[in-house]
Amino acid sequence: MGGIGSGRKKAASDAEKLARGPLDKRFSEEAINERKVVQLFQHPRLDTIPDAEFPLGDKGKSKYRELAEMLLKAGQLTIVTKGYAETAAIAFETIHRLQEDGKEVKAALIQQYNRSLGNIQQFDIDKAPASAQGQRKNRFARAGFSSRRR
Repeated sequence: MGGIGSGRKKAASDAEKLARGPLDKRFSEEAINERKVVQLFQHPRLDTIPDAEFPLGDKGKSKYRELAEMLLKAGQLTIVTKGYAETAAIAFETIHRLQEDGKEVKAALIQQYNRSLGNIQQFDIDKAPASAQGQRKNRFARAGFSSRRR
């Protein structure tokens, strides 16, 4: 142990390791972004803005419409992103209602609002992802095993 030639004399610097990227390509930025796209776009896209499932006041409805229109223009309005927009609208309305009543706004409510906005902005809303632009319709969608990838 420890004889001639057994030591690590040519260890790569941190810059070289960053330039080389991860050894396992599943953890590269491209692969991670591709998985995010697949998670978002496995649901069918919506062509119109559906009504909110929960009752919203004026401020909540306007915030929901604003977020949903932004997602619809980007071509990323799905059932999942609609839920994120609705959650953000509910939290937004509740925060404003509490402020108007002069009550304390809980940090958890602000955190929920920020988390919902973060979920919406997780994908670049200004531009649809490249792999989603050419996505084709799943021909097995009605056969009962549409999510299977083998």
